[in-house]
Amino acid sequence: MHRAASKCMTFAGLGLVLICIGCAATPYRRNVGNYSGGYWEHQESATIHWILFSGNGRTPNERIDLFLEYRCAEFTIERGYTHYYILPWPPQEHFINPQYPRHRILLTNGPVPDYYDRELINAEASLARLKPKVMPYMLGNKKKD
Repeated sequence: MHRAASKCMTFAGLGLVLICIGCAATPYRRNVGNYSGGYWEHQESATIHWILFSGNGRTPNERIDLFLEYRCAEFTIERGYTHYYILPWPPQEHFINPQYPRHRILLTNGPVPDYYDRELINAEASLARLKPKVMPYMLGNKKKD
């Protein structure tokens, strides 16, 4: 009887952990396609990419904006560039689900004449500024919501 009670307690504890995990906001991580949320990218051209993020209902909009901004800078550096511009969306963008917050970025290593009316964002400076804010939400770090 003692062994059966112990198994019941173990399964109950496991169930409680799974429920708690399901109630947490989406952390900063790559979306792995299992409805768990996270960021992903779409390549429009050699230097224009879409950075998207899906979160659950417990992920505040401010945190999603923070994650998008951080991922844009991180992605720019991963691709070997130093700067990026946030671009407007073309009219045909309707085929991407509008519920996902997203940025359309142009990767560059310096100013681009056609985009002087937009802010040129230094990826390294953005990462340095944003990393302390994002680190507590990275997968594997423990942060209470």
